[in-house]
Amino acid sequence: MLAVRAHQGHAEPQLDTVPVPEPGPQDVLIRILAAGITPGVLRVLALGRLRHLPTILGAEGAGTIAAVGAKVTRFRVGDRVRPHPNLNCGRCRYCRTDRDMMCSQQAIMGHGAFGDGDLVSYARYHDGALAEYVRAPHWQIDSLPDGVGFTVGAEVNHFATAARALKCAGLAPGATVIVTAPTGSIGAATVSMARGVRYRAADPGRPLRTAPAGRGGSGRRHRHRDDCNRRRPRLGLVRYRGASDRPTRPRARRCRGHH
Repeated sequence: MLAVRAHQGHAEPQLDTVPVPEPGPQDVLIRILAAGITPGVLRVLALGRLRHLPTILGAEGAGTIAAVGAKVTRFRVGDRVRPHPNLNCGRCRYCRTDRDMMCSQQAIMGHGAFGDGDLVSYARYHDGALAEYVRAPHWQIDSLPDGVGFTVGAEVNHFATAARALKCAGLAPGATVIVTAPTGSIGAATVSMARGVRYRAADPGRPLRTAPAGRGGSGRRHRHRDDCNRRRPRLGLVRYRGASDRPTRPRARRCRGHH
């Protein structure tokens, strides 16, 4: 099969011909019909987070099941599915409390390894979906309803991340949320989903801007110091969780404005 792979010592991905992966007893083999790749994966490669090279890239994918392992009973050949790319142990206190991104085995198929554990799952399932087929454990598979296209199914993880960020921010209707890095896919999804709250999209080098009218905000721009200081709404900052277990929620601060 054809696959897009990252190689040691190469700054750019390569198109290779590789064997179709063999599913194990608990695995599902998916024929990929839609897949995606984030430009940031090249940065992940430079940081050494792709620990099994060469590796197939692509954290987003969707398609139909081509084969199932002997112990898989929940899926059948032909089912429309997407692999959930986030790998973890499923047993630690983080995984049991809906904080699996903090698991010591946390990794992303087709993207990189970020935990400091033994990364057993990543060693077997590091290959991503930018190929004709991808292998994944059955517990990482989500069914796609007939009304959801494969392209949308492949990108579900971005919208799920945005939804979780807004949920964790704990914002009340009418609150103001600042979305950092709004130009990426997850940032854009967060902006799109921030309806019912007023958001500010913070892009380095550009003025803060509010949502246009009818898109989750009033449509007014707050660019001047006096205007910002008259309006001191509750602020919520939506960003990725890092070393802390709790999302960051800063206090409202005086705005310096843009002149």
